[in-house]
Amino acid sequence: MSSTVFMNPADLMAPSAAQRIQMRSLWIGLFFVVLSLVGALVSPHEQFLHAYLLAFVGWLGLSLGSMAFLMLWYLTGGRWGITARRIVEAGARTLP
Repeated sequence: MSSTVFMNPADLMAPSAAQRIQMRSLWIGLFFVVLSLVGALVSPHEQFLHAYLLAFVGWLGLSLGSMAFLMLWYLTGGRWGITARRIVEAGARTLP
């Protein structure tokens, strides 16, 4: 009892609104990377490194916290984390 399902690659494409948001986010990200590089060259080097370290630790804390929550949920095997599982898994995937 098998059936063949033919997939159209166009069915798997993101909608045009999502592609616009993705492109806009790319340009915003590139703008802030350039702004960060300008800040590294203009401001005192030590101040830039302190700000970079603070931002890195902040984002690392969010992703490690998501990973810890996910490991705790898998370890206990309960049903209490099912509603937040996909969000926490996405947060844990941002580890550098």
